[in-house]
Amino acid sequence: MSFGAQFLSAPRRLSAGRERDPWGDASVALHLVGGPYLFSGLSREQEAAVRERFAGFCSPDRDPARAAVECRVSRADADEFLAFDVRGWEMTLDFDRSKEAVSVAGLDLMARIEWRPALSAVVWTATRGGAGFVGILENVFRVLAAYRLLEIGGVLLHSTAMAREGGAWVLVGRSGAGKSTLARLGVAQGGAVLSDDLNALVPSRTGFEVEGVPFAGDFRAPSSQTRTLAGIGLLEQGSRSRLTPVPRARALAGVLSCAPYVNQDPHRLDSLLCNADRLLSAAPVGRFTFALGADVWSCLGEPVLA
Repeated sequence: MSFGAQFLSAPRRLSAGRERDPWGDASVALHLVGGPYLFSGLSREQEAAVRERFAGFCSPDRDPARAAVECRVSRADADEFLAFDVRGWEMTLDFDRSKEAVSVAGLDLMARIEWRPALSAVVWTATRGGAGFVGILENVFRVLAAYRLLEIGGVLLHSTAMAREGGAWVLVGRSGAGKSTLARLGVAQGGAVLSDDLNALVPSRTGFEVEGVPFAGDFRAPSSQTRTLAGIGLLEQGSRSRLTPVPRARALAGVLSCAPYVNQDPHRLDSLLCNADRLLSAAPVGRFTFALGADVWSCLGEPVLA
């Protein structure tokens, strides 16, 4: 199936209309690691919906010159998107990746991410506002954040980040690995959760830092919260809770498999490998299995021996 065939009636026609009219003259700047991210071309209705959804991340500074990444929102016609029965459908995105750009298609959206002269994006949609529009914007925002983190030496990971004194443990796992279950267990035992779905890991002067991001999950970061990275666990469910050593190659494979969007981009795989290698050199890494009712924090306090 060619790019966008599931979502778009004429992918080439839509992407060719880069200079289409914006929805309005409103904009929202969001402070997230690697940002600010400026979303421009919004209608007042769209602006209000974005501000409500990302309230803890909004910034009063909307100067494009100070934005690290700008995403422009443009109008599209409804008949440029294919309608289909979404009952039982799991949200997916379609990608077309090249050295110069990444095109993204999804339900009532198309976007193009470029690096000339700096990382930026344009989104086309026919959705006027409300929760539907916010969902579209969030889908693109996730992809933008992943590529921006890659650009600054970090990585966005499917993970639960749990914090106590001394930093945050990032427990990496794909869907169904038990991230939200583990997060609830850790909170019940006196810890805090930055996010139980996606977390940003970025280099710092002393190693790496962890920042929760405001994307979907039972524990969604309400605002920017940064902790020092204490360690990384490859998450598995088991009959007992423990933290055990893991070969470096296995650790690298586990991290790469949980780096969404960028881990399928052959043009930027070298950058991801370099960032992941530096990450694994900055903190202890092990296989973390957990059982319900176990003392999670005692297990994470155990040393991981090479």
